[in-house]
Amino acid sequence: MTIQKLRQKLHEQKNKVGLVGGTVEVEEFDKTENYVSASISPQNWGIKISLKKAWNPLQDNRQKAYARSKKIEDGLETLVMHVGGLHEPAHWELPVDSERGCPYNVYWHDKILEAVKKGLPQNKQSKPEMQGIQWGFFRSGLILGLGRNKM
Repeated sequence: MTIQKLRQKLHEQKNKVGLVGGTVEVEEFDKTENYVSASISPQNWGIKISLKKAWNPLQDNRQKAYARSKKIEDGLETLVMHVGGLHEPAHWELPVDSERGCPYNVYWHDKILEAVKKGLPQNKQSKPEMQGIQWGFFRSGLILGLGRNKM
């Protein structure tokens, strides 16, 4: 599926779950630290997904076997739709006042962030990436256990 079609399909899914408004960006980069990263804007519900150009999430035999067992035909489409259409919107409380979403308010955001920080080794707790993390937006994005790009 083309990036343009992924963007259109993701926009439809975003609106379907109640995030009307905001933009949908799906971009490919030649050089990027992660194969895939995603975020949702705390200001306007805009979803951004960055992908390594020409990357296929179904590369090895284990991933291909899993995809066959789940009847996944297009790994990239499935990944983008799950991350951008399900995971990222789950950072918002939808429907409003339902207490669904993670975190669904600033109190729980701070509680989760502090627990993560507390679990880190002492020398990692004051790293710049642990500073300035905003409500609903994690600067480092999402890695999904797919590994780091070894460029």
